[in-house]
Amino acid sequence: MAGIILMSAGIVFFMLFTTSYRFSFLIISILAFFIFVKHIRKAQDPFVDPELGKNVFFVIGTLYGGLIFGTAAGFVSMVPYMMKDVHHLSTAAIGSGIIFPGTMSVIIFGYIGGLLVDRKGSLYVLTIGSALLSSGFLIAAFFIDAAPWIMTIIVIFVFGGLSFTKTVISTVVSSSLKEKEAGAGMSLLNFTSFLSEGTGIAIIGGLLSIGFLDHRLLPIDVDHSTYLYSNMLILFAGTIVICWLVILNVYKRSRRHR
Repeated sequence: MAGIILMSAGIVFFMLFTTSYRFSFLIISILAFFIFVKHIRKAQDPFVDPELGKNVFFVIGTLYGGLIFGTAAGFVSMVPYMMKDVHHLSTAAIGSGIIFPGTMSVIIFGYIGGLLVDRKGSLYVLTIGSALLSSGFLIAAFFIDAAPWIMTIIVIFVFGGLSFTKTVISTVVSSSLKEKEAGAGMSLLNFTSFLSEGTGIAIIGGLLSIGFLDHRLLPIDVDHSTYLYSNMLILFAGTIVICWLVILNVYKRSRRHR
């Protein structure tokens, strides 16, 4: 019970920091997580097994997987604001014409991703998924003020890339766990995935509200209203590439370790 309360306090205050950027919330969040780590090391029946923290492959795979999930979720949450500010679309048009096709494509890409993992291997699917995500963000950044239907295609491929990477990250993390750690480890991965998606949405919302990136950085002739969104998309693409490189290295090392 104490572990749940401490972790929840850390999460809540970190979320408050991402929306208000008051450093007092960040300090409280860090303290809560620090006390949480100290607590689970001493507790007889801890909320999170501290032995998982000693598994470097598991920790890195979970953290960087969470970054990918959070980035994709933040992008999806940003699309309605972006399409409304840039193309002045209605809520109904954004939901049915931009977001809905992407959500339906998850079914198809999820099936294809499973087949490719069995036939080509996890590294192949990880590379394709990361390429779909990063290239989709880059294309959106450079053609943000083009026709709205281009964004529909980009959202479809972003959801597809997310489906591919989720499959691979689950494989990487599970391969790094011992048999007795599998249940706790995969449960923590699922928890981290859902938490990172919510955190990604909160962080992107905070960045959009303060306008920290609302300056022209790309050498393209676009309207001022697109600066913030195009810069955010470049940030998304860079995050995905870094995560891909790290997870790729972790997967190769875990294979050698086995």
